[in-house]
This record gives sequence, structure tokens and C-alpha cells, in this order.
Amino acid sequence: GLETLPVLVQTPVAVAVLRGQTVTITCAMQNNKTENNYIRWFHQLPGQETKMLVQLMPDNKIVRGPNITTRFVPSRDVSAKSNSYFLTISDVAEEDSSKYYCSMWLPGKLGIIWGNGTWLHVLAKPPTAPSVALYAPLEEELSAGSGTISCLARGFYPESITVLWSLNGSFTSRGVSTGPALSQANKMFSVASYLHVTANEWSSGSLYSCLVQHHSTDTIIQKPISARACT
Repeated sequence: GLETLPVLVQTPVAVAVLRGQTVTITCAMQNNKTENNYIRWFHQLPGQETKMLVQLMPDNKIVRGPNITTRFVPSRDVSAKSNSYFLTISDVAEEDSSKYYCSMWLPGKLGIIWGNGTWLHVLAKPPTAPSVALYAPLEEELSAGSGTISCLARGFYPESITVLWSLNGSFTSRGVSTGPALSQANKMFSVASYLHVTANEWSSGSLYSCLVQHHSTDTIIQKPISARACT
């Protein structure tokens, strides 16, 4: 029969923590045992090579990469229920923000296998939710045949944010342009997104919504607007 190949599954896929806190990344081994393998942990900054941080040997001896401090501690749980490896980083600093990978060499044809990666975002201060405002197209624009609905999100931290648009309840990307997040004073950010509409589309009374997703909240911030609501 087919051999089931070992897989390393990392959780969480992304995590945001405050500077100075401790974070643990899990790397679960599926279809193999953890006790007889060594595990390596790497990190990778965008556009750079992966860099080896620490290696945990089968006898639990820890081998560290160059200039890697004892803030980085690998461990394992060999119980059948967990069958996992862990990387714990204490007193995290903003420069620890990076993507982390577990990796293992398996004998035979398999060679090196890798986990799916975990993004670590280290924040200088607690996340702050954006305030979101939506503005209707200007009458002068519409009289010329088309206009722009503007969605402005301000005063948020950290800078990673997603802005989406919906038309009558369905997502739309036609006529959408979203700028980069711009830094404001006091380490806050703002972003502007625009939806281009024809005068006919706007005057038909369609319902447009700007939807904003941000680290600071699990709920999507939603702002609706329509020509009917503006008359």
C-alpha cells in the first residue's frame, strides 16, 4: 500500500505579541514519531535567506546558531496525543518579527521536510482599532458621469490591514484602488481605499459597503452607503 508521508504542521499560522512577552510556536509531527528525530528551527526575514536559530537533538541537547541567545528554547512533547516540537521565544523584541519554520531531515528518500511557517509580529504597543469613515461621490463628479466613494481608515496599529468592498452584499473588486498604509504621528497608521462608480450605478440606489479587517478586533468593521441614504 501507499506509505503515509510524515508532515510537520505549524500552529498558529500567524501570531501578534507585545514586545517583552513570551511566545510559543508549535510544530506537530504527523505520521511519524518525534523522539528519534532532531528538529531545527529557522527564521526568514522578507527577501532574505533562511537562518538557522536552534537545533534540538534526539537526546534533548540544544545546539544554537551563531549569535543566537538563550531567549530561543526548543523543546518536544513525545506523548502520542501531542507528538510535537515547540519553539519558545522569551522577552520578544521587534527585530524578532519574522517567519519561523521547523525543519527535519528524515533518512532515506524523504530528505528534508519543512513546516508550513508561522508569522510572528512583535508589537511596540497594544493593537488599536481603526476609525472608519465612508464618503459619497461628489455631485460635481457625478454630473460628469462617474464618481468615487472614499473609505478612510485612521488611527490604527499595527499597519497590516485589509480593506474590501461589497456591492449589494457581494464582494466586488471592480473599480477598487487601495493605497498603502501611511504612518501618522505617534506610530499610528491610516489607509484610503476608493471605489469608482458610474453616475447610473450610484443613482440606482445600490448599497455599497467598505469592510475593514484588522489585528485589533475579530469582527469586521463595516460601513454602508447608498444614494438613498444620502438624499
